[in-house]
Amino acid sequence: MNEDFDKLIRNAKPAVPEGARARVLEHVEAHGAVASAPAPWRVLLRAAALVLLAVFAGVAAALAGRPEPAPAGDPVAELAAEVKALDAQVAALERDSAALQLAKLQAEVAALETRRQAFEQAVTGLVEAHELCEREEWRQRHIEHMRRHYAEEQEATIERLRSELNLSAEQEKEVRALLTEAGKQAEGLIGEVYTSGRRRHDPRMHDKFAQLASETETQLNALLNEQQRGRMAGPTGIVSSEPEDWAPRSDFRDATDLDVWTNWINVTRE
Repeated sequence: MNEDFDKLIRNAKPAVPEGARARVLEHVEAHGAVASAPAPWRVLLRAAALVLLAVFAGVAAALAGRPEPAPAGDPVAELAAEVKALDAQVAALERDSAALQLAKLQAEVAALETRRQAFEQAVTGLVEAHELCEREEWRQRHIEHMRRHYAEEQEATIERLRSELNLSAEQEKEVRALLTEAGKQAEGLIGEVYTSGRRRHDPRMHDKFAQLASETETQLNALLNEQQRGRMAGPTGIVSSEPEDWAPRSDFRDATDLDVWTNWINVTRE
């Protein structure tokens, strides 16, 4: 069986002519194997091919990366665009100009000055309102004090005149009315101190109270008869001519009247 396969394989090989075989062997002996070393011209061709491939690749990349040329536009539209750009530049220059910035700063300064004046007016108004309320509070406290203590003094004065001058009932009634009217006039003088808005003392207060005391004394003498006037050694002093006598004293048990007393002294001291 094996011998049959060997014969079949040998019979399948093509027959090589004797002359061709001899020529191939002679060429191999003379020049060596064909594939042992390439010929010089083949090396040059391969190098040239590589160089050409590199050049063509660079050119193709450059052509692919070059931007497309812009199509030629309308000259009128281009001119209009340039004019618009120039207008924008001029507007920017005008907006950022020194004169315009100075005008803006002046406007801001004017606005701040207006706000400052408004603030000062508001503060002044608040201070004046506070002082007005304070003066009104002092006026009320002073008049209330004067009414309370003047009523006590009035009764003591009438009692003294009754015992010293032997006043009749009609005279006592007239003296009481006289002292009541003097008290009202004193209230008016006290109110002037707080409503006149004076920041400093008013020396005329002494003259006004002295005039009130003199007029009250004159009216009292008119109410007395000749015998009663003879018993009077001098002015009765039923109304004081000193403004301080109409103000709360610091030695009063009501210590809250001390500020009213201090204010009264400040505005009436000569």
